[in-house]
Amino acid sequence: MLTTSTLRGRSVLVGFVAMAMLIVACSSDSEPDRDDASAPSAEGSSSPTSATDASEQPEPDRDGTLRLGYTVPPTQWDPIAGTSQGISWNYFPPIYDRLLEVMPDGTIAPMLATDFEFGPDNRTLVLTLRQDVTFSDGEAFDATVAKANLDRAKAAAGSLAANALRNVESVTVVDDYTIELALSDDPSAAEVPYDLALESTLGIVSPAALADPATLATTPVGSGLYRLVEQGQDRAVYERVPGYWDETLDASAPERLEIIAFAEQPTRINALLSGQVDAILLNSGTTAELESIPDDFSITSYEPRFRAQGLSLNTARPALADVDARRAIEAALNRDELSGLFASCPTSAQLSAEGSVGYVDELSDQSVVEQDLETAAELAESSGLADQPLTLLTSQVQQAAATVVLGQLTAAGLDVELVVTPANQTLATWREGGADMLFVAASGPNPDPGGVVQDWVLGLNNPGEVDADLQALVDEARGLELGTAQRDEAFQAVNRYMVDNPQFIPMCIFGADFISRPEVLNLDQQYWAPVTVVFDTRYLQIAADD
Repeated sequence: MLTTSTLRGRSVLVGFVAMAMLIVACSSDSEPDRDDASAPSAEGSSSPTSATDASEQPEPDRDGTLRLGYTVPPTQWDPIAGTSQGISWNYFPPIYDRLLEVMPDGTIAPMLATDFEFGPDNRTLVLTLRQDVTFSDGEAFDATVAKANLDRAKAAAGSLAANALRNVESVTVVDDYTIELALSDDPSAAEVPYDLALESTLGIVSPAALADPATLATTPVGSGLYRLVEQGQDRAVYERVPGYWDETLDASAPERLEIIAFAEQPTRINALLSGQVDAILLNSGTTAELESIPDDFSITSYEPRFRAQGLSLNTARPALADVDARRAIEAALNRDELSGLFASCPTSAQLSAEGSVGYVDELSDQSVVEQDLETAAELAESSGLADQPLTLLTSQVQQAAATVVLGQLTAAGLDVELVVTPANQTLATWREGGADMLFVAASGPNPDPGGVVQDWVLGLNNPGEVDADLQALVDEARGLELGTAQRDEAFQAVNRYMVDNPQFIPMCIFGADFISRPEVLNLDQQYWAPVTVVFDTRYLQIAADD
């Protein structure tokens, strides 16, 4: 859902996901409302409709080039490989379509699957597939291709998509354009359509490219609106693929798309202001940064929900095995100081933003979130942390904010060294146990905090021991029906436990700003941007010259 407010006289669109029952079965009995102009059609275009009257919208330039400024460079092009889903979320969608996609209000809509339907007791999920899709290498899309992609994503060693398919036990080809997923008896299997819609690691690859993973890493082949034509150290360059199956998008997309990485946020802003790029992603922009934007530029802001800026702690390190040592670190942090660096990153000791699933009122009390140096010193001394040298890992993108946190920790008497790596190496270093602490923006495309906790505290991005008590609380919460009061209460218990037993310490909950020059169209009409907070390039256009 999008609402409009103003900032210094400009239109600022605020996107958020309603935390109710998000999954809408797009079967013939329950397809999206065709009377709603923004609802995608199962058989035609899935394009969103601009809030601006079509007669007022400038004509798109199909021969133009759209240049976007992002935070990190591309690395490789196999959807299930690599080290970071955060990188793939931005670079893969121009090339790889998914089976389903998410609308701005968080409901699930058709993409390569025209509809889907759960069977009895949510033990099966049947997807009907499009019959008019061709990959950029000329190969056809059908049920056999869909099954091959899902089977590989689930079973391949090191697959980043494996967790998203944890509740998929098998995939069966029903006919040429129908597949059936056999699901586990875990009630969290109800989240599977959400994963199919939001995991860029589940982008569908051409069958010919699947047969050669080594080549796929450098030469991607999908059914998307664009194909890759060039990759540099700091950018990816795409060209529109003629005859894309969504005729509306095909008729309005620019000829070329460039995504250029700028690790430093001020450099990214300068690139926008100088005309080097047409739009940028501004992560947790400061008030001064937003005020530097000319009044005729567009700013689209998405409200935070489960995106926490904070510290992840490696409990496999002896210095942090004691919970009191981790509590000492939490007490040393000045959340208000960090929050004050940004225009929109409200202070928080919990993963859930106010008004979202799992939010606990009392965890917002000052007694919980405020810095307490006396307690920090006492706990550091009693746990032995005061005598231990510590390393704080972060990426170049996060270096400025991490330096502020470093000052807070050293002010509390802790011996901490800051280690800064390129953004595409930070998570790999962390997963290998290469530091005591990680300053990071932890997020995940999920309907509630469960996925973020699973990935960042219990699973993929946790180099330490798994907290069995926390795992049990998360499993219980994810096993409850989506959108219910019982699930909300269960995630409140998760947030309370994480505050009392810190492994990941939230400091503030942040959204993101997309900022563009006047000629960029539909910045406010990106489908999955409100959820993933990266560009949804299928819907962005560039205006033709008058």
